[in-house]
Amino acid sequence: TPPDADGPFYMVNFVRHRPRAEYPDGRETTLSGAQADALYGALLLLILVAIGAHLCAVMDTGPARCWGTSESANALFEPGVIGSALPRAREVYGDAAGITSGTQAACALSRTGTLTCARTPPSGAPGNPDPSVDTPSLPAPAATLAGSPLTACVSLRDGRVACADTLHQAEVPVTFRVIEGLSGVSRVVGLDPAMCALFDDAPPRCWGQNTEWGLLSRTLAPSFATPTAREGLGVAVSISAGANHACAAERDGTVRCWGR
Repeated sequence: TPPDADGPFYMVNFVRHRPRAEYPDGRETTLSGAQADALYGALLLLILVAIGAHLCAVMDTGPARCWGTSESANALFEPGVIGSALPRAREVYGDAAGITSGTQAACALSRTGTLTCARTPPSGAPGNPDPSVDTPSLPAPAATLAGSPLTACVSLRDGRVACADTLHQAEVPVTFRVIEGLSGVSRVVGLDPAMCALFDDAPPRCWGQNTEWGLLSRTLAPSFATPTAREGLGVAVSISAGANHACAAERDGTVRCWGR
């Protein structure tokens, strides 16, 4: 295609495979470079979730794969592993459609709408014990999962939202409670240190800790216990927040940002 004309764009990668695959962590393998490349390439990445100092990839099938470092490492990786440079699958979560992690626990959403949560062993526990595993009950199957360091929330398939506020307490079983006053929710979004519910026909409503730059409201109230609409936003399809600002993408294509 000429530089000044519209048309398809093609990208070609030239890859030379090693006779034997080599991994940064030094693991032994009998795979050739081509076999290892085909193995990882066969997995379809559906969702990439950033959680603190680590990332988790939700695949089209099988368990989520996480890498990086985490305070809740025993809940994300196998016992004794505090981090990983390579994606590691955690079989305890099964066939995951979503995953989130707090400081002491992590939760995964199955494709059938159930939850599995794992808590790190108590501080000072001898050896490297497996995490405690909870299967929280929900009033309806879950559709989406999101979280922050303290909280995990699910949007339920009946339009309600349920949350657990103990992801920072390893000794407390993870249980979910329905958030009153929310219905018709399409998905939930985690905005450390708050949560938001998104709707197909209404502006988002958020709750949790506000910030000095007004993450949840210009009123600068320190926190909101009940879901509250953020001033100036329309129907949003996504919201994301950084350390000093947040942005929302609205259904009509408008992007609105606030903060400093």
